[in-house]
Formats: sequence, structure tokens, C-alpha cells
Amino acid sequence: MNNKNETYASYSAYLCISLITVYYMLSISKITEEFNLNINVLVYCAIPIFALNIILQNPSIKQLGMYILCIILGIFSLVITSQATILLTLMQIICCFSCNIKQTMRIMLKIEIAILLINIFLALVGVVSNETVQYQRSSTFLGGLVYRKSLGFSHYNQLGMIGFEITSLCILGFNEIRKNSIVAKFTLVLFNIVIYLISGDRTAFLSCILFVILLLLKKDVRLKQHLYMLAVACLVAFPIVCTWGIFILNEKLPNLFNVINNLFQTRPFYILGYISNYGINLWGNNIRGPLFGLWGDSTQGFNATLDSGFANLVITYGIVLTIIFVLVMINLVNNLNKAQKYSWIIYIIVICVYGLSENLLPFFTYNLSFMMFPYLLRKKVK
Repeated sequence: MNNKNETYASYSAYLCISLITVYYMLSISKITEEFNLNINVLVYCAIPIFALNIILQNPSIKQLGMYILCIILGIFSLVITSQATILLTLMQIICCFSCNIKQTMRIMLKIEIAILLINIFLALVGVVSNETVQYQRSSTFLGGLVYRKSLGFSHYNQLGMIGFEITSLCILGFNEIRKNSIVAKFTLVLFNIVIYLISGDRTAFLSCILFVILLLLKKDVRLKQHLYMLAVACLVAFPIVCTWGIFILNEKLPNLFNVINNLFQTRPFYILGYISNYGINLWGNNIRGPLFGLWGDSTQGFNATLDSGFANLVITYGIVLTIIFVLVMINLVNNLNKAQKYSWIIYIIVICVYGLSENLLPFFTYNLSFMMFPYLLRKKVK
């Protein structure tokens, strides 16, 4: 690839990734609903730009074959699940082979901060809905009376997720924050405390705290020695625990299941409902919206959402894609460990913990570890 083509390839990659990032940010914002926006146009625009990016990359036959295989896999998942998540994620990953990873993160950071601020402003002036709820959280951990606001997002937890995402982009995208600045890390923690006090999202808040603590401790040689195995253990165990493990726990130890179900705000119970209704198969399921009532019985009067990243990965996208995800992620962790990029391994551990209760694992926009996939071809990440 000559310098001119390399420059154009980078620009097309940034544009494609940006369009899909805006798409996902607006998909969780009340702006789309209030202004009746057709955000699918962003994806339609990204597709020809993605095709142009592949041409400008001038990939080798082997690399082009890998790209085609990824696209076929994404389209196949789209046909089975009626969700474009895997396809869009693979498109963004392929674009990462022709762009600067740090620059990509900084562009995404600007987009997410801009949409967050616009959302907050429109919610405060009453242009978009600011969902508000007050209830007694039964869990003893950060429980009690909770007063939650969404600040223009579709759900309170999505506000917390954006807070965590902005924190991760700041830490991973800026060397001075990741390596040296305790003040900057403390500022990011304060930012997430504010987000937590507004949204009441415990998972995002605790994930941020865990991320910062592990980063502060990463100079410990003993911790570095265990990071690789810890990340691998999370990747292997969590998909099993969040599906078959929950099913077995409910059958064999119902009292313990009730404790865990309470801690995770009935998510395990809802997972059982989805397994009962859809089952677990090789290629996934077409999940037709949330379940209503007790495992589909509308007379029970509640709305059950599959709100667990690992459970969603297994039930919605299937065993095959879950195994591919786990194996590729383990390969990535191995490459990162050899390159001594411990901050990224820590991030993968944290995103696995976050994925126990929030659905963000298969999304490039919310799971930044996908940016490092060029390491799998031992390609120097710029």
C-alpha cells in the first residue's frame, strides 16, 4: 500500500467506524424517538465506505479471504438472529487494520462525549424524555432507596454504560492517563460517582473502580503474572456460569440461586426464562423482543429483558459464535501478554466482569478490546 492509499484507507476507516459509533449511540438515546430519526441511514452510508476501505487496504489474498469469511459469518448471523451486531462489529474490526488505534479511540471519545452532552442538555430543557424512577432496591449491596434518572437515554443503565465507556477511552487512549496521572484517574472516578448518583447503575460504577484499582496495582510483578490466567479463566468460565451454571444452580441449590438472583436484580431468573423459551443452539436465536410475564406467560405482569452479556452471547448468537469469540479473545490476551500490554488485559478482565450483568460484549462500540484484533495477525498496531 503506497502512502496516498494508506492515508485514504485510514480516513475511510475512521469514517466507517464513526458512523457505526453514532448509530449505536443514537440507538440508546431518546433523541431518535423524539425526533423520529431513521438512524439506519448511518449504516447504509457505512457499508460502501467499508467496501472502499477494503479496496484501499489492498490486502493480500490470505487477508482478503479472512475478510470475506468474516463478512459471510456476519451476514449468516444477521439472517439467523435478525440482528446486525456481529456484521457491524466485524466491519469495524476490519477497518482497524488500516487506522491508528489511539486516534480511533479519541474520535470515538469525542463522539460519545458530544452525544452525552447533547442528551443531557435536551433532557434538562425537556425536549427529550428524562426517565425517572424511585424504588427500594432490595439488595444489601448499594441497596436501599434509589432515585434514578436516564438523562435522555432509553434506560438508566445505558447512562452508566456511557460513563464507563468514556472512562475506558480516556484511560486506554491517552498514555499519560494510563501510566502516570493519578489525578486524572481520580477525576475519572469522580465522574463515575456523579454518573452513579444520577443513574444508580452499580455495575458500571464498580467496573470503573475495579479498572482503576487494577491499573494502580499493575506494577506489582505478582499481579502481572496472574493477569493472563485470570483473563482466560473469565473468558472460559463466564459463558458457562451465566447459562448452564444458572440452570444447574436453580435445580440443585435453589436457596443460593435466590441470593444470587436478588444480588443481580432478577437477571438469573430472566435468563432461565429465555433458555426455557428459546433454548441454546449452535447458531443462535431470533429473539423477538423481551419476554412478558413468567417465561412468556403474559398474565404474570412483568417485562423480562435478557440483560447479561454472556447469556446474550450464548442464547442470541449461539454456541459456535460464542466459542469463536472465546478462542479469539484468548488468542488476543496471549498476544497482549507477550507484548506486555497489561492495561489492555486488565480492561478485558473488567469488561468480562461487566458482561456478567450488562449486554455489551459483542458490540465494537462498547467493547474496545475488538480494536486490538490486528494483533492476531501479528500486525503492528500503529
